[in-house]
Amino acid sequence: MTRATFGAQPLSKLTLQLQVALGTATASHTLARARLLDHTGLTGRYDFTLEFAGSFGVGGALPSPLAKAAAAPVPDIFEALEKQLGLKLVQISISLDTLVIDHAEKVPTGN
Repeated sequence: MTRATFGAQPLSKLTLQLQVALGTATASHTLARARLLDHTGLTGRYDFTLEFAGSFGVGGALPSPLAKAAAAPVPDIFEALEKQLGLKLVQISISLDTLVIDHAEKVPTGN
């Protein structure tokens, strides 16, 4: 179980932590299947604590089948966000401009 306490933090701090925990934030050389965007419109700083099964490590909050089978009293990240903070993660599809480089060659330099 993870218990994370945020003191006087903007919601963007939680969003960043969730991106890592859900595996949507990746290194620059990899691709993520999804992105987590904050559409709440909340701009203040908040004090809150979030308790959930898993961790804020890379992909650590993804629900595992074993955890669900154990029926632990600790909620997963999705349930914890909704019940403890009143936030809900909703999957939507949007169009984004993407630049794809499909070929590159090293240009020889003179000696």
